[in-house]
Amino acid sequence: MSGESERQYSEKTVDAARAEAKDISSNVLDIVAVQGEVSEPGPGVDVCAEAPDSDRLFKIYHAWSLSGVPRHLLEEGMDRARNSLPGGGWEIAEDGEKNNANRSPRILFENREVEYAINMTLVGSGDDSLLSVSLVSACFSTPEGESPKGSY
Repeated sequence: MSGESERQYSEKTVDAARAEAKDISSNVLDIVAVQGEVSEPGPGVDVCAEAPDSDRLFKIYHAWSLSGVPRHLLEEGMDRARNSLPGGGWEIAEDGEKNNANRSPRILFENREVEYAINMTLVGSGDDSLLSVSLVSACFSTPEGESPKGSY
């Protein structure tokens, strides 16, 4: 018998998963290697919608952006990520343009080992451009006796 209830979730504390997300985001920023204005919010915690009956399941998301620099520098940074991340365990799942008015360049990276995905999109045009990065994890399970409740 198969189903979502039989899926095995990696076990992590919320603090460990948050620290991991910060490390991944910091590494991506280092690879992009563009000195600009980085948005502030850190990693957040959310429930796993696909398994609402479990009080131990959670996922991590960390959305941030890089702005305040010319668009061509953001494009170059995106190219560095495209060329460097696959050497570090990341696979490019999608690489193209969004179906919007600006035809925004977008890359979706996945890393099955650490169970995270990165959605990197170049938004806007000209001096108003920014590099939007969204990191999201698979669902993790807290250790027995711990709950992610109150961490949201």
